[in-house]
Amino acid sequence: MVKLESYTDYPKQASENAKIALRYAEENGWGSCGTAVGKQRANQLAKGEPISRDTIARMAAFERHRQNSKKKLGDGCGRLMWLAWGGDAGVKWAQRKLKQIDKEKSLKMTAYERVLNRLTKNKEVELKSEKVELSIIDDLNNALSASSKTIAEMNEILKKINSLNSDIDKGKKKFEKASADEKKASDKFFKLEDEFLKAKRIYNDSIDKRKQELEYIDRDRDLLNKERKNSIKILKQREKLEAIFNKNIRRAEKAAKELGLKLPIDKYKKALDRLIDLHQRISIASDKNKIW
Repeated sequence: MVKLESYTDYPKQASENAKIALRYAEENGWGSCGTAVGKQRANQLAKGEPISRDTIARMAAFERHRQNSKKKLGDGCGRLMWLAWGGDAGVKWAQRKLKQIDKEKSLKMTAYERVLNRLTKNKEVELKSEKVELSIIDDLNNALSASSKTIAEMNEILKKINSLNSDIDKGKKKFEKASADEKKASDKFFKLEDEFLKAKRIYNDSIDKRKQELEYIDRDRDLLNKERKNSIKILKQREKLEAIFNKNIRRAEKAAKELGLKLPIDKYKKALDRLIDLHQRISIASDKNKIW
């Protein structure tokens, strides 16, 4: 299950406004004012509970009711519901926060995700014949949607594996250098008696360094093994998605050929190719430093 981001940094005044609305409703009742959603929102804000990006968007959209916000409590529902949704402080904060969230999300998106995002926002394909089963496109769209999350997770795994492999490679070089230093110090220790103490110190230091680097390598190899295990579940999901893509792309191509229709098959093939490519790259990266 995807964990949605939540936020609690709305102004204290927004919580106070919601409390005013709740106190009024407790003493006078809600009457015909507000929906279950609006009443739930008042309770969330009053208690300082976390709210999602969608909730913040609704709060920001409440700006359209501002013309009724200056009325007195009891004069219609405008003032009561305005306060329930956080009042001036809550709505202004929501408008700022929504822009901040969307900007941060946009900055975090990879180039591939931006392309995928544009593809998923295109108009749905209008089928020109009732003979074409809509389930073909539905299955492909579901697979495309699921592949976005899987590709992101596979990218993250690949990033971690490559980073750990890089650390191991650096550690091997340091280990080899430390080993060479150990041998050099050992030769000098036995050949030059007058430099005995100095050579011994270098010798001992290099041994410690060698052990330390070996510990770093062992640590990183343990982390690499964990990432290999973590990748198994994702790669199984990839296999399911690949099967769904292959099955339904063939069905779509057949339907397009028989009916003379132009279906958006290329975008599904691209997602399939991306899944296969990442699988191969993760496999290659996982095998690196497997035996050393």
